[in-house]
Amino acid sequence: MKPAQPGFEAALREARLAEAAHLEAVIRAQDAGALRLDHLRGRLLDSLPADSTLRQSMDLRLPPDFPPRLFLDLSRSVAMATDGRSFVLEEDHEDHRSVLATEVSVEDMVREVLRLEAHRTIQTARKPEPRKAWQWGALHPLTWAQLLYVWLTGFAAGVALLALVAILMKKLGF
Repeated sequence: MKPAQPGFEAALREARLAEAAHLEAVIRAQDAGALRLDHLRGRLLDSLPADSTLRQSMDLRLPPDFPPRLFLDLSRSVAMATDGRSFVLEEDHEDHRSVLATEVSVEDMVREVLRLEAHRTIQTARKPEPRKAWQWGALHPLTWAQLLYVWLTGFAAGVALLALVAILMKKLGF
Protein backbone atom coordinates (compact mmCIF):
# COMPACT_ATOMS: atom_id res chain seq x y z
CA MET A 1 0.00 0.00 0.00
CA LYS A 2 1.24 3.43 -0.91
CA PRO A 3 1.74 5.98 1.85
CA ALA A 4 -0.71 8.87 1.67
CA GLN A 5 0.55 12.23 0.58
CA PRO A 6 0.89 14.87 3.32
CA GLY A 7 -1.49 17.31 1.59
CA PHE A 8 -4.20 14.67 1.37
CA GLU A 9 -3.90 13.75 5.06
CA ALA A 10 -4.38 17.37 6.06
CA ALA A 11 -7.39 17.72 3.74
CA LEU A 12 -8.86 14.47 5.11
CA ARG A 13 -8.42 15.70 8.71
CA GLU A 14 -10.10 19.02 7.84
CA ALA A 15 -12.98 17.22 6.09
CA ARG A 16 -13.51 14.99 9.13
CA LEU A 17 -13.60 18.00 11.44
CA ALA A 18 -16.01 19.85 9.14
CA GLU A 19 -18.33 16.82 8.96
CA ALA A 20 -18.26 16.44 12.75
CA ALA A 21 -19.06 20.15 13.19
CA HIS A 22 -21.90 19.88 10.68
CA LEU A 23 -23.38 16.84 12.46
CA GLU A 24 -23.12 18.64 15.81
CA ALA A 25 -24.92 21.67 14.34
CA VAL A 26 -27.72 19.47 12.97
CA ILE A 27 -28.14 17.77 16.37
CA ARG A 28 -28.21 21.13 18.14
CA ALA A 29 -30.77 22.47 15.65
CA GLN A 30 -33.01 19.44 16.30
CA ASP A 31 -32.63 19.96 20.05
CA ALA A 32 -33.50 23.65 19.66
CA GLY A 33 -36.51 22.69 17.53
CA ALA A 34 -37.65 20.22 20.19
CA LEU A 35 -37.36 22.92 22.84
CA ARG A 36 -39.36 25.39 20.72
CA LEU A 37 -42.05 22.77 20.07
CA ASP A 38 -42.21 21.97 23.78
CA HIS A 39 -42.63 25.69 24.50
CA LEU A 40 -45.44 25.83 21.90
CA ARG A 41 -47.09 22.80 23.54
CA GLY A 42 -46.96 24.53 26.95
CA ARG A 43 -48.51 27.70 25.55
CA LEU A 44 -51.26 25.70 23.85
CA LEU A 45 -52.02 23.79 27.05
CA ASP A 46 -52.30 27.10 28.91
CA SER A 47 -54.71 28.45 26.29
CA LEU A 48 -57.03 25.44 25.88
CA PRO A 49 -59.98 24.67 28.14
CA ALA A 50 -59.59 21.72 30.52
CA ASP A 51 -62.14 19.55 28.68
CA SER A 52 -60.71 20.13 25.19
CA THR A 53 -60.10 17.04 23.10
CA LEU A 54 -57.07 18.75 21.58
CA ARG A 55 -55.54 19.08 25.05
CA GLN A 56 -55.89 15.33 25.62
CA SER A 57 -54.62 14.25 22.19
CA MET A 58 -51.57 16.55 22.00
CA ASP A 59 -48.27 14.64 22.01
CA LEU A 60 -44.67 15.75 21.45
CA ARG A 61 -42.65 13.04 19.68
CA LEU A 62 -38.89 13.03 19.52
CA PRO A 63 -37.93 10.06 17.33
CA PRO A 64 -34.18 9.50 17.13
CA ASP A 65 -33.82 9.55 13.33
CA PHE A 66 -36.52 12.09 12.45
CA PRO A 67 -37.11 15.75 13.25
CA PRO A 68 -39.27 16.41 16.33
CA ARG A 69 -43.00 16.86 15.76
CA LEU A 70 -45.84 18.07 17.98
CA PHE A 71 -48.91 15.97 17.14
CA LEU A 72 -52.10 17.92 17.81
CA ASP A 73 -54.55 15.16 16.90
CA LEU A 74 -54.70 12.22 14.51
CA SER A 75 -54.26 14.31 11.38
CA ARG A 76 -52.63 17.63 12.33
CA SER A 77 -49.12 18.28 13.62
CA VAL A 78 -46.57 21.06 14.01
CA ALA A 79 -42.95 20.68 12.93
CA MET A 80 -40.03 23.02 12.55
CA ALA A 81 -39.25 24.33 9.07
CA THR A 82 -35.88 23.65 7.48
CA ASP A 83 -34.75 27.15 8.44
CA GLY A 84 -35.04 26.13 12.11
CA ARG A 85 -37.00 29.26 13.03
CA SER A 86 -40.48 28.80 11.61
CA PHE A 87 -43.27 26.56 12.85
CA VAL A 88 -45.15 24.62 10.16
CA LEU A 89 -48.69 23.44 10.88
CA GLU A 90 -49.45 20.45 8.65
CA GLU A 91 -52.38 18.15 8.03
CA ASP A 92 -51.88 14.53 6.97
CA HIS A 93 -54.07 13.08 4.25
CA GLU A 94 -54.20 9.62 2.75
CA ASP A 95 -51.38 10.18 0.30
CA HIS A 96 -49.87 13.58 1.08
CA ARG A 97 -49.29 16.20 3.73
CA SER A 98 -50.59 19.75 3.27
CA VAL A 99 -49.30 22.90 4.97
CA LEU A 100 -52.05 24.78 6.79
CA ALA A 101 -49.92 27.61 8.21
CA THR A 102 -46.33 28.75 8.67
CA GLU A 103 -45.52 31.14 11.50
CA VAL A 104 -42.27 32.41 13.01
CA SER A 105 -43.45 33.35 16.49
CA VAL A 106 -44.92 31.04 19.09
CA GLU A 107 -47.80 33.45 19.74
CA ASP A 108 -48.82 33.50 16.07
CA MET A 109 -48.76 29.68 15.88
CA VAL A 110 -50.79 29.39 19.10
CA ARG A 111 -53.34 31.80 17.65
CA GLU A 112 -53.49 29.81 14.38
CA VAL A 113 -53.92 26.44 16.12
CA LEU A 114 -56.64 27.87 18.39
CA ARG A 115 -58.44 29.38 15.39
CA LEU A 116 -58.44 26.06 13.55
CA GLU A 117 -59.56 24.18 16.67
CA ALA A 118 -62.42 26.64 17.20
CA HIS A 119 -63.60 26.09 13.61
CA ARG A 120 -63.36 22.30 14.06
CA THR A 121 -65.37 22.52 17.30
CA ILE A 122 -68.14 24.46 15.55
CA GLN A 123 -68.21 21.95 12.66
CA THR A 124 -68.46 19.07 15.11
CA ALA A 125 -71.27 20.74 17.01
CA ARG A 126 -73.25 21.35 13.82
CA LYS A 127 -73.13 17.73 12.67
CA PRO A 128 -76.15 15.71 13.73
CA GLU A 129 -75.39 12.83 16.03
CA PRO A 130 -75.35 9.59 14.03
CA ARG A 131 -78.04 7.08 14.88
CA LYS A 132 -76.86 3.74 16.10
CA ALA A 133 -77.95 0.65 14.14
CA TRP A 134 -79.30 -1.08 17.24
CA GLN A 135 -81.35 1.93 18.30
CA TRP A 136 -85.14 1.46 18.18
CA GLY A 137 -86.39 2.62 14.80
CA ALA A 138 -82.93 3.68 13.64
CA LEU A 139 -83.18 2.16 10.18
CA HIS A 140 -86.90 2.59 9.51
CA PRO A 141 -89.42 3.75 12.07
CA LEU A 142 -92.28 1.23 12.32
CA THR A 143 -95.77 1.78 13.71
CA TRP A 144 -97.23 -0.51 16.36
CA ALA A 145 -99.64 -2.01 13.84
CA GLN A 146 -96.76 -2.93 11.54
CA LEU A 147 -94.85 -4.49 14.43
CA LEU A 148 -97.90 -6.53 15.47
CA TYR A 149 -98.38 -7.71 11.89
CA VAL A 150 -94.72 -8.79 11.61
CA TRP A 151 -94.84 -10.57 14.96
CA LEU A 152 -98.05 -12.45 14.14
CA THR A 153 -96.74 -13.43 10.70
CA GLY A 154 -93.56 -14.82 12.26
CA PHE A 155 -95.57 -16.69 14.89
CA ALA A 156 -97.88 -18.23 12.28
CA ALA A 157 -94.94 -19.24 10.08
CA GLY A 158 -93.25 -20.86 13.08
CA VAL A 159 -96.38 -22.84 14.01
CA ALA A 160 -96.81 -23.98 10.38
CA LEU A 161 -93.18 -25.09 10.19
CA LEU A 162 -93.46 -27.07 13.42
CA ALA A 163 -96.67 -28.73 12.18
CA LEU A 164 -94.93 -29.69 8.91
CA VAL A 165 -92.03 -31.26 10.81
CA ALA A 166 -94.47 -33.18 13.04
CA ILE A 167 -96.36 -34.48 9.98
CA LEU A 168 -93.11 -35.58 8.31
CA MET A 169 -92.07 -37.41 11.49
CA LYS A 170 -95.48 -39.08 11.58
CA LYS A 171 -96.19 -37.64 15.01
CA LEU A 172 -99.19 -35.74 13.80
CA GLY A 173 -101.79 -37.25 11.52
CA PHE A 174 -104.98 -36.14 9.96
